[in-house]
Amino acid sequence: MLERKTGVKLDIYLEDGTHALGDLKAGHIAAENLKNGAFFNQTVKGVPYLSASFPVNLGQTPLGHLMTSVPRSVLTKRKLNTAFILVMIGIFIITLSVLLARVLVFFIVRPIQALENSASQIARGNLSYPIETGRKDEIGRLARSFAYMRDSIREQVARIGRHSKTLTA
Repeated sequence: MLERKTGVKLDIYLEDGTHALGDLKAGHIAAENLKNGAFFNQTVKGVPYLSASFPVNLGQTPLGHLMTSVPRSVLTKRKLNTAFILVMIGIFIITLSVLLARVLVFFIVRPIQALENSASQIARGNLSYPIETGRKDEIGRLARSFAYMRDSIREQVARIGRHSKTLTA
């Protein structure tokens, strides 16, 4: 059942390396491949496999080895599928990043540039330059502070002008 769905084969080998139970039936497996668990390549009936061996013990007594084997072709297909999925995730993340950057430009950078332009106009003496104050966020509060500053400067300039006229009269 496991083999039909995934191509993975499960085998049990005795401590001496002879096949006891399973799908692959590779015959005798080299003892160095079974010691202490290992990954190794093997070819059975002309089909290359990547195999992993895991020792099975009862207490301190070694009973044998459990070996699982996957055809290299299945691994290659899975690598390609994984690579495709990773590329698609990368494209999605890049697209999402570009969209997020555009949103940030629209909602943050442009209003700040507009405030910068307003500050430049006010610095040049244009105290009637309009400042957009309709936003309800931090940038809106900053814009309202700029508008308040502009109005305050305009009032002080007007007051100085009145005092100047009083002094010269």
